[in-house]
Amino acid sequence: MTARTISRTTARRQVVSKKRKGRRPLSWGFFLVIVSFAFVMFGMVLARTALDTGAFQMAELERKIDEAYLRNQNLALQVAQLESPERIGELAEQMGMVFPNDRDTLIVQGFVEQDGPMVSTGIFALGERP
Repeated sequence: MTARTISRTTARRQVVSKKRKGRRPLSWGFFLVIVSFAFVMFGMVLARTALDTGAFQMAELERKIDEAYLRNQNLALQVAQLESPERIGELAEQMGMVFPNDRDTLIVQGFVEQDGPMVSTGIFALGERP
């Protein structure tokens, strides 16, 4: 009977030892592959986020450019309306401005009228009036 008892314990020991031998720990190479893959995926997520952020900023700038262009067009239209000769004529009449019927000529000493522009006949000292 002792022989049977020994053989059972030996069989159990062998089975336990076989299970341990069949299971191998993970190798460093496999671990490095997994970690590298995780870093690559994280880098891809960061790159995609940076690209999307840049696209959002560019869309915002394009929207602001469009708004500025429309504002510029509206301001150009307002300038054209305000510079209109008809509008200026109406405002001048409301202020009492009229075209003169006769022209009065002013003669300024020190200047002589020629065929071209008015020219000075002399040099005046600083602070001296003609």
